[in-house]
Amino acid sequence: MARRCVVFDGLAVITGGQVTRAKAFLQRFRKYDPLSRSVVLCSQGNWVPTEERLGLEVIDVSLPRGSFRALGRMLWQNLRLPGLLKRLDANVYLSFSHYLPVTMPSRVMTIMGVANFAPFSELAEQAEVTSKGKLRLATLKRTILSSAKRARRVIALSGALQRELVRLGVNEEKIVVIPNGVEVPVQLDTALDGGGEINQFGVSGEFLLYVSHFYRYKNFERLIRAYTGLSHELRDQFALVLIGEPHDVEYYSEVEALIDLVGMRGRVVIVPGLPSRDLVVFYRSASLFVFPSLAENSPNILLEAMAFGVPVLASQIEPMPEFGQEAVRYVDPLDVESMTKEITVLLADPEARESLSQRARVQARRFTWDDFTAKVVGLYDRA
Repeated sequence: MARRCVVFDGLAVITGGQVTRAKAFLQRFRKYDPLSRSVVLCSQGNWVPTEERLGLEVIDVSLPRGSFRALGRMLWQNLRLPGLLKRLDANVYLSFSHYLPVTMPSRVMTIMGVANFAPFSELAEQAEVTSKGKLRLATLKRTILSSAKRARRVIALSGALQRELVRLGVNEEKIVVIPNGVEVPVQLDTALDGGGEINQFGVSGEFLLYVSHFYRYKNFERLIRAYTGLSHELRDQFALVLIGEPHDVEYYSEVEALIDLVGMRGRVVIVPGLPSRDLVVFYRSASLFVFPSLAENSPNILLEAMAFGVPVLASQIEPMPEFGQEAVRYVDPLDVESMTKEITVLLADPEARESLSQRARVQARRFTWDDFTAKVVGLYDRA
């Protein structure tokens, strides 16, 4: 029998959760599929560490940079990829990046992951104030649905997304829910070490924490206004720390301006992005993690905070309750006064925060990258 060939398309893997998911999968791949020939497609593929290349064939594809990157990737996938799959005699094509080329050979089993929930969220659409932003979400929605309807199997990272895909016409029988995993470093290693290092970012004393890249649906502005509504005593005791890459530069500037407008400069601190290993000390030092996002799929950051045992106040919008269940306190992320009230209650009750912390650690253990990898491999292995 010919050796099975699995092609993993990582051309859209650039940053954030995409990198985390791809690396975690490849690190464990050989544990669950020791026999297949495995080919990894990447561009600027420094996210494929040397140790993961063992047993994998890595093909680096040259793609344009900047705003033309996505178009260049799609052209390559539709024009060049079919020929490559034929030469490799590929049996399985796997991508976590919610796009399936329309020119895929019919003999190849196609497995597509849908990682982005924002195109299916009315709140995310409402949060976009620019025509460009709304057009991007609408285009992504059409592309994802078209791809999902053509794929042999579809990976949804949450039950909430699965239900939405089914409602929009994707065959329920082809969809499988496989949530992201989470892992916590056993040691800090060379991560930032203690409060003294946190001080270099303008953070001192106790603080509330929100980690997320800057997009409008991440709801930073309502959190800042909720923080502004806290008593002077609580604001003096607890700062608010926001950590994330300014991917939406215009929105990031608006958030900065809002901090000045409400007079919270110095109490609301923005750290414009940190490597994952340097986030560790912030997770371990935070008094409360607030997660008011309006749209998520499988919220990596929420799971990370839970795994580190940070007490969490999260958006009540699905799928956050799907992941946090009874280990997280929930709030309406559109109601600023309600957020202020819930934050006040939790900051005034250390016992409640400690209870949430313990339950969060237990709940986070349900989500592992080993489980994710085994289930993904099982989609084609059983077939």
